[in-house]
Amino acid sequence: MSVRYPPPSDELLQRAARLYRIPGVTQAEVCARLGLSRVALKRARERFDGAAFPWPRDLLLSCLTDAGRRTRGAWPTRQELATLASYLDFVDKDGSTADSVAALLASLVQDGILDRDADDFVLRVPFP
Repeated sequence: MSVRYPPPSDELLQRAARLYRIPGVTQAEVCARLGLSRVALKRARERFDGAAFPWPRDLLLSCLTDAGRRTRGAWPTRQELATLASYLDFVDKDGSTADSVAALLASLVQDGILDRDADDFVLRVPFP
């Protein structure tokens, strides 16, 4: 007799779809971190359109938090902002600059996703 597990919640499926979009994050890693089967991840990717998520924010948060593995760290210096901008532009081809990354970080703080303490940040919501 097989055991039936309840289906994953929509929130969990959305998180899986978002995490899988991050460059360098594998299907096996998503499944292991979120406790999903490969079939569930495939359904999540089919069901939730990646374009619906604020991609630059997700990409920036993945850089700051090592794809959600860390919840705190050092606030980026001006040089690190330029490096982040270069990476965002490489992945998304959006013309990111250090100033646009700083503005994006400020919006993450304003929206309560990040807290900033002098030279550090704390992630306040689960990512992804």
